[in-house]
Amino acid sequence: MRSMKDRFLLIFYRDVILLLLTWHCGGQFQIIGPTQPLVAITGDDIILPCQLDPARDAVDLTVEWSRRDLKPRFVHLKRDDAELVTQNTLYSRRTSLSVNKLKCGDISLKLSKVQVSDAGMYKCLVPEIGAETGMELVVGSVSSVVMEISKVKNEIFFKCKSNGWYPEPHVFWLNSQGNQITAESTNTL
Repeated sequence: MRSMKDRFLLIFYRDVILLLLTWHCGGQFQIIGPTQPLVAITGDDIILPCQLDPARDAVDLTVEWSRRDLKPRFVHLKRDDAELVTQNTLYSRRTSLSVNKLKCGDISLKLSKVQVSDAGMYKCLVPEIGAETGMELVVGSVSSVVMEISKVKNEIFFKCKSNGWYPEPHVFWLNSQGNQITAESTNTL
């Protein structure tokens, strides 16, 4: 027959082991996202990558995509196997999660018809496992370039036209050997 001290120690060690196992297993999930900024062009669709590690079925998990600088902050919210409409109106009908990919732990967000206002820091959070990751989206806008050459008296003028660039480009003039040409006066509007 075991003494009271032995039974106490046995229960104590069992509880410590259970606590350690719970702590270790509870913190094993993490979310993997990109470490470098993502770049998108206005009008394109982009995937903001986010993956549970280790992979597990995320269909029944709450998935929150948000931006801290917005009110309401939710870009996309999936809870109780339903996508909720509590998102910011800037993202209305432009975000989605793939149900097939959710089954494999891929909680990446598809953002359609990217706009300049979509640029910013995004957070992907799964509250049930206490894991999150952040990423930056950089958005650019470009248009076609039109070149004009004109001669006035003994001077030649080169004009390069383009509108709608974001961010604003830096303009360099190069000769046929690829060397930068320095002009007497250059105007950028």
